[in-house]
Amino acid sequence: GVVLFVLDQSLENSRDQIIDTEIAVSGVVSTLLSQTLQENQAVLQDLAKRQEIRQVDESVAQPILNQTLMLRPSLKGLFLVGPEGNLVTYFGIEPKPLMPTIQPLAGNALRAGAAGVSSKIQLPGSEAAAVVALVAPVLPSTEESTTGQPVEGKPVGAIGAFLDVERLKRALA
Repeated sequence: GVVLFVLDQSLENSRDQIIDTEIAVSGVVSTLLSQTLQENQAVLQDLAKRQEIRQVDESVAQPILNQTLMLRPSLKGLFLVGPEGNLVTYFGIEPKPLMPTIQPLAGNALRAGAAGVSSKIQLPGSEAAAVVALVAPVLPSTEESTTGQPVEGKPVGAIGAFLDVERLKRALA
């Protein structure tokens, strides 16, 4: 009886240690994922403040998207959506086939000026490739009103990015 009691207590203690370790690891992974998403959301917000992006014009925005994508290999694509929810331009992964998934995020950015993150999106024609979309509003330039206070209007567009899910997994491993 004593041996069984000691073995049972030892097994229970080991189980508790495993659970504690799993909780600690999941906390670290959650923090790293949150930091990665926040960092990339900050990149989008910085881009959204650039005059080239605020113009919501393909020819003006394209070089900025291209340059940003080259400097940030973690991004698989960037896209710019106009005030009516129309795709203005993109660089990298083509967003057109993914628009049904992206549209609610872009719509929220355009209506409420809110940034958003999608769930995992499978890329068409590939069972393995998946991305996560981030979207941020593009606000008009602040202009001085007659009272001298800056005025911000309705978003003039939305800018988005695709993050490679596999790359995220590797970064968290």
